[in-house]
Amino acid sequence: MNNIYLSGLSHSGSPYNRRRAALAGYDLPLLAYDAEPMVRAAVAQQGYVLSTFLNDEADVLRAAAVIHSPKELIDRCAATDTSPMVRTACARRGLFLEMLENDNDDHVRVAVAEAGYKPEHFVHDVCPRVRAALAIHGYANVNESLVSDPNPNVRAAVAYSGTYLDRLVSDPESVVRIAVASMCRTDLAPVLAEDSNPRVRAALAERGLMQEHLRYDDDSLVRAAVAGTGYCSESFVDDECREVRVALASHGLCHDKLHSDPDKYVRAAVAEAGGYLTTLMHDAEPMVRMQAAQSDNRAVLEFLTTDRDATVARCARRTLFDLDDKLPDNL
Repeated sequence: MNNIYLSGLSHSGSPYNRRRAALAGYDLPLLAYDAEPMVRAAVAQQGYVLSTFLNDEADVLRAAAVIHSPKELIDRCAATDTSPMVRTACARRGLFLEMLENDNDDHVRVAVAEAGYKPEHFVHDVCPRVRAALAIHGYANVNESLVSDPNPNVRAAVAYSGTYLDRLVSDPESVVRIAVASMCRTDLAPVLAEDSNPRVRAALAERGLMQEHLRYDDDSLVRAAVAGTGYCSESFVDDECREVRVALASHGLCHDKLHSDPDKYVRAAVAEAGGYLTTLMHDAEPMVRMQAAQSDNRAVLEFLTTDRDATVARCARRTLFDLDDKLPDNL
């Protein structure tokens, strides 16, 4: 971006454009005092006058300053800031954890737990989100207790850590078994392939396990998961369920056949994946052409700027401007 263009952004009436100028590192001395917190936050992300932003009236700015400032500049007062956002930022930087471990805000304690500080301290935290944040770390001495936590989301977090899968594979809650399937070992796959919940079987398919068995599954969600991995993709081209064919198209598979699929949603998925754009820009359905209008194919975009559907034409013009990184305020 040239300086003339950036100058236009930094003096724009739109805070979004001024933010873009700040993110490009342009006119920071001016934008540091912008009335919009989002603009000043973008300045803070560039590391400019961070010490000033540590005391800004907007908590989003104080939090941004904590995140981006050198640690030696951050005073312990930040750990007692009235805003949980600022205190959470401190925890995420690993600062003043001893002051924040008993914070009354769940978000702050989650950040402390995620930092791995005193894991045993959070095993019995009243907030399930805090216990789940702890479980995902996979500490053996901690997860031994959390594997039987009364909250299924905590047990799911234990599974996502890759621990205690043998015990959780038969958990009564599907959210836990989905987590097990997502982390599944080969020896547990046959059990999960027969799970009563299709989301569990789909998660297993996405892992690339038991696909030969699951590609014949009665549930379209499971078949779509198999199709999306590319396994025996040709066998799904004529699947009776649209969602399965959409999954194929979305993953860039079988476009040579699916670009002429009778279902507009399938053709739209082909266009969204960047396939057969010069064909689909003539599609009878506006939603298909709309996907083509969001591509990075300049020739297709130029053609669609005069589309008979005003929404498609407008989208194509906007995408062209985005490609040039030139979005005027009045577009």
